[in-house]
Amino acid sequence: MTIADISLISPVINALYTGFEVDAKRWPKLSVYLDLVTCHPAVAKCLEAEAPLIDALRKAKQNQPA
Repeated sequence: MTIADISLISPVINALYTGFEVDAKRWPKLSVYLDLVTCHPAVAKCLEAEAPLIDALRKAKQNQPA
């Protein structure tokens, strides 16, 4: 895991938080790379720590008037 890995995958993770999905058929290498990086213990720990905040933000957005 390098700074380059983190800088490349951070925007993808942010996009995933908004509902974006990586199409494994269209981008198979990106899909595998995303799986590898998100399984890294340091990244997995961060994602786990962020999960409650992301869930709260999603719930707050759902409760906003249209």
